[in-house]
Amino acid sequence: MNAEYVSHMTVRCLDITMEKLFQLNRRVGLTSADTKEEFYGFGSCDVAMLHFNKVGWRRPGLWFRLHDGRVFDVRAIEQKGRDADPAWYDAAMH
Repeated sequence: MNAEYVSHMTVRCLDITMEKLFQLNRRVGLTSADTKEEFYGFGSCDVAMLHFNKVGWRRPGLWFRLHDGRVFDVRAIEQKGRDADPAWYDAAMH
């Protein structure tokens, strides 16, 4: 997979989205991290694609695909093996 350029506006939208999701995870006690970058382990500028659908997932979701090919869900859990394969996702932004 070749990562494509992500615009400044897209990075800003990702910043806002990641911050809100981080705060939600913090409020419900799923993390004690101090920042979204600490929680996720990457920054918004590292995101190459967003996915909203995954094979076998029964409801809408959100997965971050990084420029290096790794994929993380909104809970900062890395998807490994076949769960990181682009064929399992509908690409929504690139």
